[in-house]
Amino acid sequence: MSSDNDVSQIKAADGTAVAAVGCLGGVIAVGALGTIAGQLLVTAPVIVAAAIQYFTTINSPLPQR
Repeated sequence: MSSDNDVSQIKAADGTAVAAVGCLGGVIAVGALGTIAGQLLVTAPVIVAAAIQYFTTINSPLPQR
């Protein structure tokens, strides 16, 4: 008697249950990586632009009255 409750032990006659679990795991992993990559590629330039604008603003002289 095995004490492992491994997903690979659950098999249909043609192995489709294991394939479905593996496919869902791959979708979740790749989806998460895509989300992280998207956040880095979109958010990083926005943060850089905001930092440039901020430091330009605080270092500029006050307007003359």
